[in-house]
Amino acid sequence: MLLYIGFSKQYLISGNIVRLASGENLTRQNFINMNRVDTSMIPLDDAIIIGNPAASRMIIVFGDPECTYCSKLHPEMEQVTAKHADIAFFIKMFPLAMHPDAYDKAKTIICAKTGGSNDRASILLGDSLAGKSLPAPNCETDQVDKNIALAKELYISSTPTLIIPDGRVLPDYTKADKIIEAIQPR
Repeated sequence: MLLYIGFSKQYLISGNIVRLASGENLTRQNFINMNRVDTSMIPLDDAIIIGNPAASRMIIVFGDPECTYCSKLHPEMEQVTAKHADIAFFIKMFPLAMHPDAYDKAKTIICAKTGGSNDRASILLGDSLAGKSLPAPNCETDQVDKNIALAKELYISSTPTLIIPDGRVLPDYTKADKIIEAIQPR
């Protein structure tokens, strides 16, 4: 929800911003432009990478291994990287409390990644998003808890949440063409 304070600082206004000429609701776009994250503050050692890890444009995704919209986003990310070798997605495991098995699945995926295998972690993530069960975590890690704390610090509370290279936050499932459009220079 967006809140605005009137110029006199006596009034608090909440609601949508609508362009009168076209009827276009600008609220979501204004929220995206105002809400920026310093991407250099996000550690990526545990991130599952889709695309070329050395790509010049990096999109960070906070995702839940049981999230329906994350499963819809997954093929969109693959579509983007297939068309644009200069774009890569770095997926941070952020299990939501509403998904009962997501925490352990996230741990299993991170254990595979920290074991040195991005490919294995990516397969496990894909399996989980497809509704398959995963083995129990095979390592001790606090990385899932660190990701949850980081998301809270960044005011991220839903999945998927994309952070594009300039730090703008795109909450929710986003189609491939809209992702590409969002990262184009302005």
